[in-house]
Order: sequence, then C-alpha cells, then structure tokens
Amino acid sequence: MLIGTFNKIPKYTGSIFSDLFAEFRRRLAEVDTLVVCGYGFGDKGINGQLIEWLYGLRNRRILLVHPEPDELRVAARGAIQNKWDTWLSQEMLLVLKSGAEYITWQQMAKKIGSS
Repeated sequence: MLIGTFNKIPKYTGSIFSDLFAEFRRRLAEVDTLVVCGYGFGDKGINGQLIEWLYGLRNRRILLVHPEPDELRVAARGAIQNKWDTWLSQEMLLVLKSGAEYITWQQMAKKIGSS
C-alpha cells in the first residue's frame, strides 16, 4: 500500500518506496478488478498508476467500497474526478455504497458479476 500526497512522488524512486512502488505496479498488472477501500484518490502518483492500469487492457475495472462515494468524487484529484462519470457509464468504476466494516466478499463478488 502506498499512501500520501503528490509530494511523495519523488520519493517513489528511492529508498524503500521504489521497492513498494515496483511491487504495486507488478500486482496491478496481475488483476482485472481492483477493490479500492479507504483510499481518497489524493495521491497524484498513485492516481496516475491507477489510470494507466485501467486503460491498459480492456475489461479492467475498479470496485469502490465507500459509504459516501459522491463526497469522495468531489474530494478526489482532478485526474480521477474528471473521469468518474465516464468510468461509471462504461462500468470501469463499480460502486458499493457502504463502509468496509459492513461489506462482505459475497456482496463484492455479486457487484463484480452483475456488471
């Protein structure tokens, strides 16, 4: 997990962050659906990687678990915020309006399977 804000981008190429960032990219490449829970889309470096990953191959999508997705959208950085509606309409972004503590694997699987 990489967290922070855009001021961390230069750190992603040094120290332990380079290893974490490389592992993050490697793991992203292995999946078609990414569950996002507890991330506010405020890190430019991570957002860039998510956008690159999402557009990299067809049928990739993000399953967002959040109790207030509309508030999250407004608070997200522009690179995510500006694509949000398009992603929803193209089912690249699936939303489960719930707190993580109330969601089950079965509910997530159902949401992923119903798209």
